[in-house]
Amino acid sequence: MANTELIQVRVDKKLKNDTEKIFKEIGFSNASAVRTFLKRVQREGDFPFDIRMFNDETVKTIRESDKGRKLSKKYKDVDKMMKDILGADYARA
Repeated sequence: MANTELIQVRVDKKLKNDTEKIFKEIGFSNASAVRTFLKRVQREGDFPFDIRMFNDETVKTIRESDKGRKLSKKYKDVDKMMKDILGADYARA
């Protein structure tokens, strides 16, 4: 590779070993994975995935949905459901 630069990153040994095993399964090395990540950032002009900090309520909701709890309210009547969703704006056609 002509005109290349070296990037060095220190990471925890377990992280390095764990990711090496995963990348090896898909034909990558840690170095090729980092290059792929950097190329995607270059192409998209942004971080290629969301990094978010969730508040306590959001974390609780995510955990409950992961366990299949409190996913939605149950309705036996469509009109009641639509009124609950749309409020006073709902008028059955």
